[in-house]
Amino acid sequence: MGHTLYSGVTQTYQLGDSIPFQYTMNQAQVTASGLNYPYNGQGFVKDLVSLEARGIISSNLPVTQTIDPHFPDPYSLQWMVGIQQVLPWGMSLDLSYNGNRGLHEQFNEVRNKPNRITGVAPSPTFGGVPYIAVDDRSKYSGLQATLRKRLQRGLMFSSSLTYSSGYAFGDGDNLLQIAPQDPYNFHAEWGPTPYNIRARSVTNVIWDIPFSRWLGTSNGLAKAALDGWQISGVFTGQTGSPVNIVNSASANATDRPDAADNGISPYVSGYETGVHQYLNIQAFTQVPISSLSGLQTRPGNLMRNALRSPGFENLDLSLAKTFVIKERFRFQVRADTFNTLNHTNLGGLVTAINNSTFGRLTSATARSMQLAARVRF
Repeated sequence: MGHTLYSGVTQTYQLGDSIPFQYTMNQAQVTASGLNYPYNGQGFVKDLVSLEARGIISSNLPVTQTIDPHFPDPYSLQWMVGIQQVLPWGMSLDLSYNGNRGLHEQFNEVRNKPNRITGVAPSPTFGGVPYIAVDDRSKYSGLQATLRKRLQRGLMFSSSLTYSSGYAFGDGDNLLQIAPQDPYNFHAEWGPTPYNIRARSVTNVIWDIPFSRWLGTSNGLAKAALDGWQISGVFTGQTGSPVNIVNSASANATDRPDAADNGISPYVSGYETGVHQYLNIQAFTQVPISSLSGLQTRPGNLMRNALRSPGFENLDLSLAKTFVIKERFRFQVRADTFNTLNHTNLGGLVTAINNSTFGRLTSATARSMQLAARVRF
């Protein structure tokens, strides 16, 4: 099963990565510039450079956004094969393999970036130019197995397991993900997509408990008390999501550190207790920051989305009792519990290598309950 491709609408764009689309001036700047209405835009860039040379406007001319003039539509190729086997006791088993190849997916870049060492951009007059291209490509493959039992004697359930892999240069969608660490080495961004969950299992069950049949009760009042009980639940378990380690001290928000070549595991055992330290900072090496550019002096060699957060386990249960008032009227009371076993799922991983709390898990799930009543007719 492939993922959905999303996209949006861009209202304005530049003709090139060094041609600003628009510039806003205040009243004093307009008066000093000598510009009059109507204005002929043919000399737009020339006029802006002249105004900058005269000190009327700032030296960093703002830019909005530019689009690759070669912009083919994104598309995906999908394929699958599956088999189904009917089993005894009203059950069936589905096995399937699903593949997806995404092409020409949108990707955000920044052109005219300053040199990492000197801080000087190729076109110093202009700032960084957001650039929308269709460079991203993605691959997904997944094996799925589902065991189902149809409703018999008040019991039905479904249990599914998915083992999958998804890789891309970005996020594998059209939501204009953040720019690559190094726009001159785009292929170094190949890594797991943010939604690449290696293994995920979901089981749900509904059971109408036949208390009166078990006890052989035929008394009307007793049957009213014993019948109509239902228990249902959903169990979810999955491996962790990919996480990207970055250096937020760099002016480039996507800069990553190096993977230290010292044999130290990036994961800390026993992270469930204490301060919940999940990642070991000794497994990484920070790249120096240039005082001139504010950027790392070079891109880090750690792969994008190289690590994974802790896995997730959760059980939700519901207990309901339905009273039959008349043929068309039902009154139900129910109790729902979320995270019924109060299993602690830790999250909120700090992924900035320069943060004093790097590698810690800062949030946790809690158990909650609710009571409800409703009338159906």
